[in-house]
Amino acid sequence: MRKLPVSLITACSVNRVIGRRGRLPWDLPADWAFFCSATRGQVLVVGRKSFEEFGQPVPNRHTIVVSSTWQQQNDSPGLRVTASLEQALQLVASDPLYKDCTRVFIGGGERLYSEAMAAGVAESCYVSRVQQHIADGDTFFPKWTTQFPTLAYSAKTGGGGSTRLKEMLATTFQFPSATYFHNEIAVNPPKPIAWYPLEKVAWQVDCGRVALSKSGHTEAVSMLPVLFLDVQRGHRVLDMCASPGSKTTQVIDFLLSSDSSSGAGESGLVVANDLDKKRAYMLVHRLTRNTLRRAIVTCGAGDTFPGLYDAEKRTLQTTNVFDRVLCDVPCSGDGTLRKNQALWKEWHIGQGLTLHPTQLALALRGAALLKVGGIMVYSTCSFNPVENEAVVAELLRRADGSLELLDVSKKLPHLVARPGRPHWRVGWRSKSKSTHKGHLFRGNTAEGSHDWFDSYDLLSQELRGNRVMRSMFPPEGAAAQELSKTLRLIPMDQNSGGFFIAVLRKKADLPGTGDRQEGLKPLEETEAAPPSDYVCKLCSNAGHFMKNCSKYLPDSDFAASSSTSLKPQKKKRRTESETTGETQKTGTKKRETLYRPVGDDVWELLREFYGLEDDSIKVSETDWISWSKRFWCRSDTAATVNYVDKEIADACLGGDALDVFTKVSERGETFYRPSEESLGFFDDYFTKRRMVLPAADFSSLLHAKQHVSFDSLASDVQAVLADMPVGPAVARLQSNEHVRINIWIGKGSILPRVSKAMRGEVADALQWCIES
Repeated sequence: MRKLPVSLITACSVNRVIGRRGRLPWDLPADWAFFCSATRGQVLVVGRKSFEEFGQPVPNRHTIVVSSTWQQQNDSPGLRVTASLEQALQLVASDPLYKDCTRVFIGGGERLYSEAMAAGVAESCYVSRVQQHIADGDTFFPKWTTQFPTLAYSAKTGGGGSTRLKEMLATTFQFPSATYFHNEIAVNPPKPIAWYPLEKVAWQVDCGRVALSKSGHTEAVSMLPVLFLDVQRGHRVLDMCASPGSKTTQVIDFLLSSDSSSGAGESGLVVANDLDKKRAYMLVHRLTRNTLRRAIVTCGAGDTFPGLYDAEKRTLQTTNVFDRVLCDVPCSGDGTLRKNQALWKEWHIGQGLTLHPTQLALALRGAALLKVGGIMVYSTCSFNPVENEAVVAELLRRADGSLELLDVSKKLPHLVARPGRPHWRVGWRSKSKSTHKGHLFRGNTAEGSHDWFDSYDLLSQELRGNRVMRSMFPPEGAAAQELSKTLRLIPMDQNSGGFFIAVLRKKADLPGTGDRQEGLKPLEETEAAPPSDYVCKLCSNAGHFMKNCSKYLPDSDFAASSSTSLKPQKKKRRTESETTGETQKTGTKKRETLYRPVGDDVWELLREFYGLEDDSIKVSETDWISWSKRFWCRSDTAATVNYVDKEIADACLGGDALDVFTKVSERGETFYRPSEESLGFFDDYFTKRRMVLPAADFSSLLHAKQHVSFDSLASDVQAVLADMPVGPAVARLQSNEHVRINIWIGKGSILPRVSKAMRGEVADALQWCIES
């Protein structure tokens, strides 16, 4: 069966009127001509009233009337009658009469439009807007405000939670269309992304982000860069501009799941960097939903990212550090115009010109940090070639053969992507021609309000090197054709956002002085002298621009100087030696902020209480990791015990960590309670303080608002509790031990220690286990 694409076609007034007393409220020859030209040779599906308005089948097209009561009055070969829209589409797919047609048009009326939009069968809509307000209309076109599709991403790491979510998306959430509505718009069931290579992992939901509430979601095309990175177990990955963290989460999923069948432990790490401090904190919050045990979060400029510390050599690695680099750079964002309405007013052509140097600097630094043989992905959510192909072309030129562009167009067979552009023009708009901030508007004045240049030599003298750079223009010859290996994702191709992707492999070290691998020198710019009345604000002298002034500081130097001289002085973070020295001098205790291994007393308490062995973590068939060397804390009191992986500890002096224990006191006795973040990873290594409960006992414990007596539990559970001392423990569901909660065992009762968010999640998992 051949399934044809479906489109709606209509004309409506400004208040959505399409009919009045069974007739069109207007007579517009131009609209009728457009209707005839668009539907000629195609399939036209209409309701009974709409067909009666035509009076007879429209020539040169196949007409299908949808009606459960109307009987065909003539023997026209191009006319069919079906009882429903679904039957009409099935007829088109199976009947050889329609083999030469390429599209199905639904031409009304109101009920048929509503049914098609609720079922989600139409992929596009042709609307002729009649600039009239029809007060007495009685037939209306449905509200066509549709939400931009979002992506529900099911983590592919092993475990009961991800398995349950995959099954629920494939079964429980496959409800009939038009069953649920949000803001009067139908929410259709999730459907798997056709091009995603793993089954039941990526699902598209045709509703807005608000309807998904707190569910984790992202845009479909934003998952492509990580797929093309080909992250494997043991890789070191750098995400240069990571926040809000959807791509970082995806990288962690690959690190935790790759080669899991071998039985070997985890390895590898991801460094998630972002320039903005608030966005970095948001990134940490988002990553805690998954895990922080394979992640380091840093805050700094990506184009000056220092590298990683080498514990063996006791030096800072500044180049050839990472196996994979994700360079998803800041951009003008015009690829998100469908979901970001503010861009229609705020976008202007100068944004790409301003961002181009920053994007190039990020890409060059990412290439220097990449190991030889490693892969880097450069991506933006922009259509602008100045931000896309121009950056890639200049990166390849300055790499001087050290980088090669990979053709990944056939890696995902069902992905519809267009090749990169080998040629483009660079636009400029002067302030004298600007009437408002936004440069996106209708009309024929757009061409006249912008100046377009095919080459650098055509620029006016005042623009050269100052506003527009040589690297923004397309290269010539083979270098231009090489850009066709990049990918452009266009919204109308697969109902997605706009995106640009370039995949590069490093073949050798980049050229440059020293070991920084800065690449070849930038192209020479023929900068014009400033206007005669221009005065530098830094030195109050004429004859040069501010950026050429001897007092000018680059962005990185300015950030460093401004933090010390231009802002109020803040307390300096003290090292361990400085803190110890001051403590000896003053006799007062200073709070230590750096991670340090836990003391022997804390380790012995944990080992004895939970039955931990000192070589519990299996890295490979012959290599085990000692727990005592993985437990760190940030204070002498060890109020919180963290798990810090060896790779993270070696790579960064003050790394990030996963909270695994929290110190609690009960009646003068000290305990360490497992954190909710560590359940599912850490408690698997307990040989004590864990128990299995049947579904009835687990449910009563989970929903209890106070202590649950031992006597109300099953006899075998009581027997286990009789030999278990007072303190924290972990309870697991008997039918599915991936479902687990923290509990507190008293002398004759149990109390659940579950947060409100965790309680709801576990309750859903418990219900799913009972039903299945």
